[in-house]
Amino acid sequence: MLPRSSRSEIEGGYATATHHASGHVFEFSIAPEPPYLRCGAVRENQKADRGPDSLWGAAQDAVLKEARAAGLIPK
Repeated sequence: MLPRSSRSEIEGGYATATHHASGHVFEFSIAPEPPYLRCGAVRENQKADRGPDSLWGAAQDAVLKEARAAGLIPK
């Protein structure tokens, strides 16, 4: 999961996961059937010390957890 300095939000079928330490923002579209996360994109903070590649999987996991908790996808 993303560290506690991060958060994920879901609004209108779209989700974002923000890594506050680096400033990278990961964005996904949520679908009701697999694959649940589609059209993944990252708004990279060019001034960050750490690139987004190492955070991509954690961002997906955080968004999937939020989507399940919201009842948008099956558990």
